[in-house]
Amino acid sequence: MNLVIAEQFGRDHPFARHLHGFLTDQKAVAADVTRVLNSICSRRPRKDVPLDRLRDRVLFETIYMCGSRAAEACGLDIEDFDLRQDDEHLRIHGKGGTVRTVLLDDRGYVALLKLYLARIGYHFGPAFRASINGTGGPLSYDAAHHRWENYCEAAGVEIDIHQLRHAHATELINVGVSIEVVRCRLGRASTETTQLYTLLADAEIRAARRRCDRRRAIPTQDQSQRQRLSAGSSTPKVPGPRSGQVRSGVGQDTTETGNQ
Repeated sequence: MNLVIAEQFGRDHPFARHLHGFLTDQKAVAADVTRVLNSICSRRPRKDVPLDRLRDRVLFETIYMCGSRAAEACGLDIEDFDLRQDDEHLRIHGKGGTVRTVLLDDRGYVALLKLYLARIGYHFGPAFRASINGTGGPLSYDAAHHRWENYCEAAGVEIDIHQLRHAHATELINVGVSIEVVRCRLGRASTETTQLYTLLADAEIRAARRRCDRRRAIPTQDQSQRQRLSAGSSTPKVPGPRSGQVRSGVGQDTTETGNQ
């Protein structure tokens, strides 16, 4: 078990065992999640992408980016999204009537979410409505689970819908977010803990996102530098004339003509 988890909670603590399961679960890795999401549609979808596929992409990415339970995401209303510039948040209604506020810190996700909300044209009510009754009730958990399984099969990846939430927790801890903040974001903290950490969590999540973005940018910079060096080394250098030596060409021909 992770030493930090064991020291903070003890090896037999229920949350410690649960979190250890998050970290040791190798199936729900970020690359596989991204692969499935991209099989649904791009983060910059074409205008002709069917609305139900755009809905599914936003729904499953909401589960992944916010660490929400699938049932919680299916039950979200449009009013739960607060998309004020640079302070975007989501209000999630959890078990036992609890409500937690989650920072929406990924610019690409927020842009996709705004595009989806503009496409559906609704200003209140269920955010993810069933295709068969698009003007009515929300997509059911069973329907969402079935659709996720189909997308995973098409992408050749085996990830249970619950593992989206696991992968999110793993990513946060791997970039240095504290266990209490992760616990609060996943809705596994007590009411008192949630109230205590809500403000601290936003600052910590933003800092973690910046660290993660920098890590992703470093390989790109190194690759660009290697490409420049490779291009420079592949161009043969022609040595210039030594001092006092007559260059071949027009000047040499002129000199020989003058001697004649």
